[in-house]
Amino acid sequence: MWCYYFTFAISIVLAFVLGRKSVDHGVFRLKIDSPRQMAIVMFPIAFSFLFRWGVGVDANWYTGSYPQIYRELMRDPTLNYDAELVFSLITKTFCALRIPYFWWVFFLGAIYLYAIGKFIYVWSTNVPLSLFLFLVSDMYLVGFGALRQILAISFLLLGYCEIRENSHCVRKWKVVIYLLLATLSHTSGILGVFVFALAFVRIKFRNLIICMLGFTVASPITTVILRRVISLTVYGKKYADTIYSEGQSAETHIVLSFLILLVSILMHKLIMDENKQNVLWINTALAYYVLMLNSSALIQTFRIVYYFTPVVLILVPIITSVIRKVKTRLITVWAVVLVCTLMFVNSYHIGNGKLAFTPYRTVFSHPEFLYRS
Repeated sequence: MWCYYFTFAISIVLAFVLGRKSVDHGVFRLKIDSPRQMAIVMFPIAFSFLFRWGVGVDANWYTGSYPQIYRELMRDPTLNYDAELVFSLITKTFCALRIPYFWWVFFLGAIYLYAIGKFIYVWSTNVPLSLFLFLVSDMYLVGFGALRQILAISFLLLGYCEIRENSHCVRKWKVVIYLLLATLSHTSGILGVFVFALAFVRIKFRNLIICMLGFTVASPITTVILRRVISLTVYGKKYADTIYSEGQSAETHIVLSFLILLVSILMHKLIMDENKQNVLWINTALAYYVLMLNSSALIQTFRIVYYFTPVVLILVPIITSVIRKVKTRLITVWAVVLVCTLMFVNSYHIGNGKLAFTPYRTVFSHPEFLYRS
């Protein structure tokens, strides 16, 4: 795992060196000035991500499910591939052109890292902190295997970027295209689109508090109702009584989402004063908390959560940026770092979570896969 930590450390240091610090009306920002500089910052992370080989789960050439499908389609690209339209189209195109498996994974990973990099560049008020959260929130390592889902998430992130970059004249058609591509990349992208749309509902401050308290009190009842509703769906019936429907309660995410939402409410005015568009992230924080509160009723909670994780990458840095006192800001930053690090350690260092990602290897150790499958 130290290879991953090392590349992130380099990128974070580069973000500090190339970043521009500013304090405007008491709001501290540490941003990158140009896309070119952001590309330099992302390069170490991108290298470790894009040139990996034989690590991860689903996309691992030796043990994963994706290479099995890819080999079959290489033999006959006309075979039926039971996957969403956009993902299937990309896969079949690569297979029809006889492009090696490595470059297919590289292509999908490049889209993801471009979307993440642009998302942090456009939205974050503290780029080094967002990069750190990109690792410990698990959005980095999940990209090693969940190829269809990270493609859907990529398009959603680009949709968020479009909203931020064109706040005065949003090109709605472009946002709609990104959302459509997300749903056609992975079925779960529908949830991401729902969260995206919900984020723009104007919730008054008083109603925000009522919603938080109301859903908390009602959670024992809503969990039962939600479990029943899901069990009646095709999706629910498919995974009934499997490991994907049992023990799905996400305690750590319940705590994290609660803390983020609580602090967002306490600092609501300061967050909104930083940028009126931050209502998007406060609403997402509420949706994140409500869904995690009912996580025991869900199926594959460990996958669903990634549609809410972007709020961690953006809202946490915003919260730390709007704190006026320097000492308080530093204490808050270190508290966030500590909590998220503990979550990451729990996932990858307590138990066997890290085994699929170690030892780290690059494709250059097996150069034959650069030109053949």
